[in-house]
Amino acid sequence: HVGRPEALAEAWVGIRDRLGPPDVLLNNAATNPHYGPLLEVPRSMLEKTMEVNLMGPLEATRLVVAGLADAGRTGSIINVASIQGLVACPLQGAYGMSKAALISMTRTLAAELGPRGVRVNAIAPGRFFSEMTRSAWKDPEAESYKAELQRLPAHRYGRNDE
Repeated sequence: HVGRPEALAEAWVGIRDRLGPPDVLLNNAATNPHYGPLLEVPRSMLEKTMEVNLMGPLEATRLVVAGLADAGRTGSIINVASIQGLVACPLQGAYGMSKAALISMTRTLAAELGPRGVRVNAIAPGRFFSEMTRSAWKDPEAESYKAELQRLPAHRYGRNDE
């Protein structure tokens, strides 16, 4: 589980022992356990969201960067943020603030690690069909879904094959 440092460390040892230190890390885990007003999100769900969406990538990055330094290598860290980290998205505030924090972390690490030859970047995709977004698209006739499509530049969700 990406939100548990001990699980990440264990996975890291297995990867490092089998493949050596990686040159690239893609931090792509995310959770969005609560839809509703931000002031109504239970603290436990805020903590889980930040644990998975921010702390998990930070811990994974620590492991990989240390491995790169030990091997005298450079590399690349890619964080999958979200458009919700850049714009307000009502009823999904916990997710959005975790992705905004991930974007800030990316910028900071890019400045700190760039001189060591480690590139740190983020991508911020928009809406895609997934289990995490199912509640938003499960009823294509819902007015909220139709309104959301109108706000999207392509007026549709992205597809995983894209």
